[in-house]
Amino acid sequence: MKPAQPQTSEHLAAVEIMRLQHIIILQNKVDLIQENVAINQHEAVQKFIQGTVADGAPVVPISAQLSTMLMLCDTL
Repeated sequence: MKPAQPQTSEHLAAVEIMRLQHIIILQNKVDLIQENVAINQHEAVQKFIQGTVADGAPVVPISAQLSTMLMLCDTL
């Protein structure tokens, strides 16, 4: 499973160049998929950022349309 859109790699590269230290990753549109798929994507994103400047950053599931933060995982 591909964890993210192509721009995710670009954003991660920009974060590394800018040397940002406080990073939050938003997992958007989780309201459009089944909970187990969202959890699998969440885990894939966490693996994707391992060893990068974003390693350990919280991955927050959200729904922009519903203007809500959905806590699917209790990792925060």
